[in-house]
Amino acid sequence: MPIVAIDWWMKIFTLFALVLCLGISNGFGKVYPGLKVKGDFREMHLVVEDILPNKFLTREDIVNTVKLRLFSNNIKTKNFSSEYFYVKVTLLPLSDDVNFVYDLELRFTKRSFEYNVSKSVAGLTFAPSQGPYGYTGICSSKDKLLSLIKDAVDTFLVDYIESNMED
Repeated sequence: MPIVAIDWWMKIFTLFALVLCLGISNGFGKVYPGLKVKGDFREMHLVVEDILPNKFLTREDIVNTVKLRLFSNNIKTKNFSSEYFYVKVTLLPLSDDVNFVYDLELRFTKRSFEYNVSKSVAGLTFAPSQGPYGYTGICSSKDKLLSLIKDAVDTFLVDYIESNMED
């Protein structure tokens, strides 16, 4: 076999190994003790901030997208809890009237007194140690932004579920 053919196969093998390793390393969640909840982790209070009126996205679009991701992981939403999943999307249209800047913030929050955390230190609520679940960027379509929201929620859910399955 010529040396060129062997070199080509080595490149393919190296690329395959790299893709496999990256896929495996990103496929598992990280356990954060702060994401562990008291009670049933399959019930969660959802808080979605209002967004300023715009022609790209509504609050209902965000609520429906997040709820569908929760439901698909057998997590029900409830009206009140000592923990809640906070979602905030900020949009700023650009002058071209096609693109917009977005900031997506996702955060799991707990009430201090339920977890014996001093209100004088943490306030009424606090965000325990957790992964980065938000994005900031420029987008031109509602579908792409909703897809980014789904990805961010999925990243959070992998960590959240893994953290609550630990014994």
